[in-house]
Amino acid sequence: PAANFALMLLAAMAIRIGMVLGQFHAPDVINFTRVTESTHAAGPTFAATLLSILFVLNLLLGTFNLLPVPPLDGNTGVTLLMSRNAALKFLEWTRSGFALLGLLVAWKLFDKVFNLIFTLALNLLYPGSRYG
Repeated sequence: PAANFALMLLAAMAIRIGMVLGQFHAPDVINFTRVTESTHAAGPTFAATLLSILFVLNLLLGTFNLLPVPPLDGNTGVTLLMSRNAALKFLEWTRSGFALLGLLVAWKLFDKVFNLIFTLALNLLYPGSRYG
């Protein structure tokens, strides 16, 4: 997840630098391939599309991996909030065959969590705008 968020941040920085240089602007409508738009082209450009996909895909993957269900990485991360004994019991319990159940929970939970995270990320990328 750290690598995903790092790549997402790099894409966000490239988008912001492109905005400062007058190459990109915030689109009226956001989607997976359109987080930013070129100020000089009527249609999508390679750079704007690539940065948009890098931003969304890495935010999506990082968020999914951080869900606190087995077998995802967030399952062990949540133990940082527990005492040592509670964390060991929790990890033992989750490693006893809950991987499929965890993936089903993640599948149902993810769209609700990701919509909030994506809206927050867009509003941080474009301060003063109100996406969502």
